[in-house]
Amino acid sequence: MFRRKVRAAPIGKKQRLYATLGSRLMAFAVDIIVYMVIFLPFMWLLNVVNPQTPLMKQPIDIMQMTEWEDLSGEEHIRVDEAETMPVSTISDYVEVEGGWIRVVLGQLAQISLLLLLGAWCHFRYGATPGEWLFSIRVVDAKGRPALSLAQSLCREFATILSVLPLTLGIFSMCFHRQRQMWHDRIAGTVVVRR
Repeated sequence: MFRRKVRAAPIGKKQRLYATLGSRLMAFAVDIIVYMVIFLPFMWLLNVVNPQTPLMKQPIDIMQMTEWEDLSGEEHIRVDEAETMPVSTISDYVEVEGGWIRVVLGQLAQISLLLLLGAWCHFRYGATPGEWLFSIRVVDAKGRPALSLAQSLCREFATILSVLPLTLGIFSMCFHRQRQMWHDRIAGTVVVRR
């Protein structure tokens, strides 16, 4: 009753329906899970091979210390048994020489690999695993049969422009006739239901 109708998209001779914001966000969530399953073993291996850049700092011992004064005014300190706690924060990386540079380069490498994986999936299959699961795919806005490699790469790296300014580029699809996000407009693509 209150659902907004999805407009049809002319692709070739067929009419297609544009994908909704919800299905695209759910597909992205699935893609992130797939990404983590693929790349976490490599991150673990990096820590084993090069322990100078710890993914998880070695556990440290935390001791409970209690101070009190007795009736004569003498101070006493009691040390309870130690607890072992793993510590892992961004500052753990900085303690290593060149820590900030390694953190930034590591994050850029991970984001680049994620974007390249997405570009390859769109070029080869027209959809990432998450998009395939939710029955949506990326097609050329002008009706060409498949995305070019340059178009796929442009779309993936333009995703950064959609996300950085408070995700305005993502939610702009709600106000666009073809439900295109900023990176779709830049690359000349639309996301449709299969």
